[in-house]
Amino acid sequence: MTTDDTHPDDADLSTQVGQRLRAIRHARHLSLDDVEKSSSGRWTAATLQAYEQGTRNLSLTQLHAMASFYGMSTADLLGEPPLPESPGPARIMINLQALPADPDAEPMLRFLRSILAQRGDHGGQVLSLRDDDLRAMSALLKVTEHHALHLLRTWGALIEEADPGPTSS
Repeated sequence: MTTDDTHPDDADLSTQVGQRLRAIRHARHLSLDDVEKSSSGRWTAATLQAYEQGTRNLSLTQLHAMASFYGMSTADLLGEPPLPESPGPARIMINLQALPADPDAEPMLRFLRSILAQRGDHGGQVLSLRDDDLRAMSALLKVTEHHALHLLRTWGALIEEADPGPTSS
């Protein structure tokens, strides 16, 4: 019996997570120094490089922090398929007037107003969001769809209705 707690696949997992971290960083056009600066020095460029090369393992705390920093789930970084989420609202309706005059809400509000303009609804205060709109908005904000809905709920802008189901004549 060995006292070594490592599993033969641990090195492979560290390498795979590192490759994902590097791909995410590159997709966002960030250098190692950029991440160090925008994380307020939480991770040094040398530490980030070691994570990306798989020569240093991320603790659970660091994995969670890194996922949050990049606006993704730890499952995404681990390469796990997403767990089935509870279904969102049957119809996604947004009260645009409820969005706060807050710098955090501004990119979302600009995107939602562009949808209204594209649909020719220039005076609209309520927007019915389509699945493709939600995916595009989430990608733009660099968050998951679930997190985008959470933000809308937190701001009181999500109007949740029960699915009326098929209507009978």
